[in-house]
Formats: sequence, structure tokens, C-alpha cells
Amino acid sequence: MVLSELFNELNDLLWALGLITGSIAVLLLMPKKYSLKLGEYPLLLAALFGLIMFAIIQIYS
Repeated sequence: MVLSELFNELNDLLWALGLITGSIAVLLLMPKKYSLKLGEYPLLLAALFGLIMFAIIQIYS
């Protein structure tokens, strides 16, 4: 029973890590024009990061 719960928690952790990694990969693979434009607006970048984290928290809670 305890081992099953541990595997479920590990599965959730790996999915969340995969979502975060995917989000970072999308940001890294963005065309340079959009990447530079996004870099001009750090608040927008922080909002995108917050939105991704909020979505992950909502999915797993």
C-alpha cells in the first residue's frame, strides 16, 4: 500500500517535471525574433512562468 502511494507520487512528480521541461524547451526553441521580443518584457516572461506553474499546481492538486 505504501509502495503504491510512493509510485503514484513519483509518477506525478515525473509528469510535472516533464511539463516544466517541455515549457522550457518551447521557450528555448522559439524563433530568435520572438525570443528577443519576449526578453524586452520581463514581466510578461514572469507572467508566462507563473501561468505554467499555476497550471501544474492545478493539475496535481
